[in-house]
Parts: sequence; structure tokens; C-alpha cells
Amino acid sequence: MKSKKIQFSLLMLLACSATSVMAQEKLSLQQAISIALQNNYDIKLVGNDVQIAKNNVNLGNAGILPRVDASFAEGGGIQNTTRTQSSGNEQTLTGVKNTNMSYGVALGWTIFDGLQMFTNYERLKELQKLGEVNSRGVILTTISDVVNAYYSVSKEQQLVSARDSAL
Repeated sequence: MKSKKIQFSLLMLLACSATSVMAQEKLSLQQAISIALQNNYDIKLVGNDVQIAKNNVNLGNAGILPRVDASFAEGGGIQNTTRTQSSGNEQTLTGVKNTNMSYGVALGWTIFDGLQMFTNYERLKELQKLGEVNSRGVILTTISDVVNAYYSVSKEQQLVSARDSAL
């Protein structure tokens, strides 16, 4: 599907450039590849995925480093209260505010987990390598699609020229 879109885009680009002004220079294959690599969203997205995988490769994500957890909670309320004193007097309080806060810090460190933390670290490294390989695959697929579309458009232009000269 992407190949068809790229072919159509290149066909329209070349058709418009050929008919609008004859002084324009032709789009070379290298220029078409360069434009596709710069503007392809799949390449940008896979580049982001590679960066995320690279950032994930650290000892903390593998579980080797200690973990510090912190919590903070704040609450409160407003109440209307009527109280009766021992002397029989009633006292009404409106809009009485109460607030409470709680906080805590916890430190946890797994000393030994059956070497799983080291396995996790290696897994994160392999995921980074997999992301880089996937990135190269997307780039090569894009280049292949552009080359196919470029030569398809070139062939179509030659057929149009041959048809025009035959008429």
C-alpha cells in the first residue's frame, strides 16, 4: 500500500514538474531517496522507538539498583457541627476546616533474585539491538519503494514520450 502511495506521489510530482515549467531540473534518484528518508513518518517513528529502547537499557530498569518510593497525600474537609456542653449550652460551628497530610519514603533493594536482574539487563540490550535492526529494515524498505516508484515513473514517462512521438 505504501509502495502505491509513493509511486502515485512520484508520478504526480514528475507529471506536474514536466508540464509546468520546462526549465526545472529533473528529480534524481538520489534526491528522491533523500526526500523520502527525511519526510517518512515510519522512519521517524521507528527512530523514536530506537531511542526509547536505548533509554531503557539501564541498571535501574533491570532491577539491579535499589528502588526508592515516595508517597504524599493531602486531604481535608469542611464540616458544620453542633455540640452541647455539660452546662447545657449549645454551640453551633459552621465551616469548620480540617486538613491532614501523610507522607512516606521507602527504600527497597533486591539482593538476590536468582540472577533474573542480570537476565533482564541482557534482555533490555537485546531489545535495543532489535529496535536498531528494525529501523534499518524500515529504511531499506523505504529506499526500495522509492527506487521502484522512481523507475516505474521513469518508464511511464518514456512510454508517454514514445506515444507522443508516434502520433
